[in-house]
Amino acid sequence: MAISRTTIFRALALLAGGAACFGAATLVAQRMEAKTEETVRAHLSGQGFDWTEISADGLVATIHGTAPDEAARFRALTSAGEVISPANILDGMTVAAQTDFITPAYRLEFIRNGRDLTLHGLMPGDQDAEASLLALLGATIDNPNLSELITATGEDAPDGWSEALQTAIEALLEMENARVVVEPGKVGATGLVQTRLDASNLRRELAATAGDAVELALELKLPRPIVSPFTTRFRIDDQGARFEACVAESDAGLARIRVAAEAAGATDSSTCRVALGAPDPSWGEAVSTGLTALAEMGEGTITFSDLTVTLFVGENVEAEDADTIANDLEGELPTIYSLTLLTPDTGEDTSPARTLSFTATISPEGLTVLRGAVPDAQSLDAVESLASARFGTEDLDINVRPDESLPLGWSVKVLAGLNALSTLNNGALRVTADRISLNGMSYDEDAQASIAGSLSDALGPDVHYELDIAHEDRPEPVNDLPTPEECVAQVNEQIALNKITFDPGSIELNASGYETVGQIATVLRKCPQVPMEISGHTDSQGREELNQQLSQARADAVLNALMARRVLVGNLSAKGYGENEPIADNDTEEGRETNRRIEFRLTPTEEEVATEGDEPLESDGEAGSETENQPEAEDGQN
Repeated sequence: MAISRTTIFRALALLAGGAACFGAATLVAQRMEAKTEETVRAHLSGQGFDWTEISADGLVATIHGTAPDEAARFRALTSAGEVISPANILDGMTVAAQTDFITPAYRLEFIRNGRDLTLHGLMPGDQDAEASLLALLGATIDNPNLSELITATGEDAPDGWSEALQTAIEALLEMENARVVVEPGKVGATGLVQTRLDASNLRRELAATAGDAVELALELKLPRPIVSPFTTRFRIDDQGARFEACVAESDAGLARIRVAAEAAGATDSSTCRVALGAPDPSWGEAVSTGLTALAEMGEGTITFSDLTVTLFVGENVEAEDADTIANDLEGELPTIYSLTLLTPDTGEDTSPARTLSFTATISPEGLTVLRGAVPDAQSLDAVESLASARFGTEDLDINVRPDESLPLGWSVKVLAGLNALSTLNNGALRVTADRISLNGMSYDEDAQASIAGSLSDALGPDVHYELDIAHEDRPEPVNDLPTPEECVAQVNEQIALNKITFDPGSIELNASGYETVGQIATVLRKCPQVPMEISGHTDSQGREELNQQLSQARADAVLNALMARRVLVGNLSAKGYGENEPIADNDTEEGRETNRRIEFRLTPTEEEVATEGDEPLESDGEAGSETENQPEAEDGQN
């Protein structure tokens, strides 16, 4: 049957329509792919990813190119996901090979709380270096509760790491509560010390250990002191307004007190500090109220001793004004405080009690002189006993007489004054019927506050006292440190008296050895900068390699024992020489006994190291003998 012409035309029309649709669809797809490529390429280029190339297949875009590192590759993928769906992104990138070695960021952090020690971080060296560090910490801190998370990289230590680590360990040894961070050439330490003198000494010792190789950052804190009685004393006279003692219960209370003191005319309130032992949470409020009242009076002294307040009126203040101010102050103080008002006696009184006095002085040279009167023989015995106990008898001159006409409470004033005077380096005490006056000098910057507290506690609120205590820095000690040669000689002397010994076949010091190390530690504390080597030696019995290992282990044991006794060991090293440096004949038992030894010697200079044939230094001591059945020494003793 012949196909009609109409059918043919219809088929041709259908094919033409399909081709047109296919062409249109292809054109749309190409435009979409081009748009996707353009959008992603422009966005990545704008973000700095110029190394990328984009190819699109429909709605899917593939990112090509060589990323400088893995992080850049990841950032490029993330950035492309900001303009098209992340599901339509394929990763065709590669990462450039890393040719430069990046030094790891070495950092160790130590946290110590008593015997609890936590450390974590990244350190150079292998697993042996990590084990040595943990062993050293165990020897330095007595049986610590150790928690560690350390990774050793296996790489060599960078410059400054060893010095920084040594400084950090010393800081941990000296502070029972501390956080220490170690980086190559850097140590940062925050910790608690008990006194300002401890802080000063620790700064000096750590700076000496760190030297120029380590950048040291220290933040040393003092614990808040416990003060009893809790005392603040403020004076206004012709010399100005000033604190003679000052404590606060909190930082907020301290701020209130300082504001009130400044308003009263004080120019220095730096001696005020926060302390423990406040009798009332409103202490700062009460003290600031009292200072304001004294400023209104214009002259006098106010003393807060626990909950007792004593207001001593200046001689130039009118009695009526003083009464008004005292009444107002009593109403403004918290009800828990009691106020006593003392006024000066300006009348003419020529009785013996008014003219008699008791004086005591301590000269800068240390001579103590007591003069004056006490009520009776029993009081005289008490004064002599106290003076002998406080000042010693060698430089004490007492010329005190009994006088029954003295007023009640005289002996209490004298004994309290002598006790306060004994805390000064030099000074003068004067006791009269109406007051106690004490002046002098102390190396303790808190001396005046401490004395004010003790006098208020001993005398009560009804006795007026005046203090003028100067503070001076403690002079630097005379440089009488021994020379390096004298240091070694003194160590020799200790070892000659009692040899450093080990138990047979052991690298652990025995009781006698520990006792000797304790005596050596006393000497070495006076020689912190003298470079010395602790050298271990054996006889020639046994294998040479084992002898060297045994001598090294014993030298290390002595070094660790010294460190455990808080000796600075930055100037010390330990080395085992085995049988290579005999000082006696190994063919005799006596000679072998002599050769088994631990020596302390000055670390040789480079010239001495280069010189061969020098005779060994004189032995500083011996390490004792071993039993013949020691397994390491197959044919004898080591």
